[in-house]
Amino acid sequence: MPTFKYDPAIGSFKAWLLIKTRWCIIDQFRKRGPVAPFQPLPGDTTSDLVEKVIDSAAGQVLEALWEAEWEKNLAEAAIAKAKPGHDPQQWQIFDF
Repeated sequence: MPTFKYDPAIGSFKAWLLIKTRWCIIDQFRKRGPVAPFQPLPGDTTSDLVEKVIDSAAGQVLEALWEAEWEKNLAEAAIAKAKPGHDPQQWQIFDF
């Protein structure tokens, strides 16, 4: 990330990373080209199709998963940084 310059007034690093990840995923979909038009299967009715659409709450679930993964990685990085300066017996107690 040689071009990254952190500016807290703009937003957090975590938000920037999430947006960057989304754009990379969108770019991959663009590279794949157009998708064939949707053709319902025989016997599918409009009400069946509406029930098959992903719930809008899926975005909230994704955000919660992102937040949990972020917190886990943050804790692991903090522990890895602090571990070398402490007694291994203290880390055993911490792990228990």
